[in-house]
Amino acid sequence: MEHPMPRGAWSTATSSSSTERARLTLAWQILLLIGAGVLVAFLHESFRFPLKLPGHHGIEWFGILLLARLASPLRPAALTVASGAVLGTALFSAHGLQATTAITYVLQAGVVDLVFFGLGRAMQQVWALVALGALSHALAPLVKTVFQFGGAKAFGSLAQGLGYPLATHLLFGACGAFAAWLCHRLTSRPD
Repeated sequence: MEHPMPRGAWSTATSSSSTERARLTLAWQILLLIGAGVLVAFLHESFRFPLKLPGHHGIEWFGILLLARLASPLRPAALTVASGAVLGTALFSAHGLQATTAITYVLQAGVVDLVFFGLGRAMQQVWALVALGALSHALAPLVKTVFQFGGAKAFGSLAQGLGYPLATHLLFGACGAFAAWLCHRLTSRPD
């Protein structure tokens, strides 16, 4: 917004300061989203419970991913979180960054962003978010199966076939999505 100045001059100070604030806000949002992804990787490495349940880290992954996606106005919010998760995995993982992990994070986040872009406000509904979490997390054993058929080393989670890992990924993705929805509901202001 411009303000009149003496002698007919116009000030653009307010306009440029609001643009600067918008840039700073955008930068902070991006840093927070990347930080959320790094947190996912840190939690994954910190809590290595021997549950023998494939996909159990989907609770924190989809909880954080979908909560960030719900809270952020940025269209590529999930992909930004995934980039942080890939970065965090490269930093914290004792085994290093595996190609399947990076591809899975980016693919799952890409699906989340596309669905949010396509369905918009419908994604505020618990059933839609839970379905998205379940189906997106189920992509992980499918990616591993493709890699395994392509000649990659065998994945232990697929030793008994695809059915069990697919079911557990669906379950844990749904649980993480429900947790994200619940946290978002509890922390959001009523419309």
